[in-house]
Amino acid sequence: MFIATLIQVSTLLIYILVGYFLRRKNLINEKTGKVLSKLLTLLFTPAYTIINLSKNVSVEKISVYLSLLLAGLIILFVLIFINYFFSKLFSKDENIRNMILYMLVFSNMGYFGYPLIEMVFGAEYLVQFMIFGLPFSIAINTYGYYILTKPTKEELENQNGNSVERRSLIQSIISPPLIGVLLGLIFGFLPFEIPSIVYTILTPASNCMSASAMLLTGSILATLPFSELFKSKRAYLLTFIRLIIIPVIGGGILFLLGVSKEIFIASVSLLCLPSGMNVVVFPESVGKNSIEGAKACFVSYIIALATIPTIFYVMEYLATLL
Repeated sequence: MFIATLIQVSTLLIYILVGYFLRRKNLINEKTGKVLSKLLTLLFTPAYTIINLSKNVSVEKISVYLSLLLAGLIILFVLIFINYFFSKLFSKDENIRNMILYMLVFSNMGYFGYPLIEMVFGAEYLVQFMIFGLPFSIAINTYGYYILTKPTKEELENQNGNSVERRSLIQSIISPPLIGVLLGLIFGFLPFEIPSIVYTILTPASNCMSASAMLLTGSILATLPFSELFKSKRAYLLTFIRLIIIPVIGGGILFLLGVSKEIFIASVSLLCLPSGMNVVVFPESVGKNSIEGAKACFVSYIIALATIPTIFYVMEYLATLL
């Protein structure tokens, strides 16, 4: 398990580094990143989600799905509640506090977590992970977007209202990735198999999701010189909390509570992932500075090379005891 996970994390990290250096060498540019982002949002991720959910969801497992969904919702609220107060200890700057809150609550479950879980555990566990993470997906595009883009009191003095944020929140609720989840669930619960032509059409787009997402991640991180990405003490502290403290404490509590194997694996898998890249993407979309977020994200991806295989190895052993 340890070696297999290490290989998969390394593979994803290599694509991140490729995206980084392609952008730094101007072989791809900002427009390329925007195109990749749109393709991932509008096509690759929905196709990937529809295929995996429709092939692995069934009526027989509805009780498992409901318990996963409820567990995800509870853990989401606990993380927000605790880290809302914890983030205030880091800085007096509201933008930085919101960035820290986002990083400690939301991991890169979509672009990094989905391919990793499928590679290591298989399609069935990926479906469980997707359902468990559904409340997080909705919260990322609503609450997460809001806290990362809302203007501070000082910024409001130079801005006119916040209508852009309100429109984006409404749009995010009916976003293509979430529509992909709904369609995948509907297709999975149908009493008959959907025509094979649907899979034939969606499979090429689905296969593009993982590599494109990692290349986009690297491209976003390329806004900083390579050496600058390692100089933030705050980044290392946040990474330690994100990749070690949260999954260890969270996983330990869930193990002692005796939750099901499915909930335990889905929960710890989500909690141990590196920070979500939207901590950079969302602020950039409204002209906010995202340097601190970019530094912390990159450090978390590098250190995840060691922490994720270790946590997955321990998690698999503990899951056999549940």
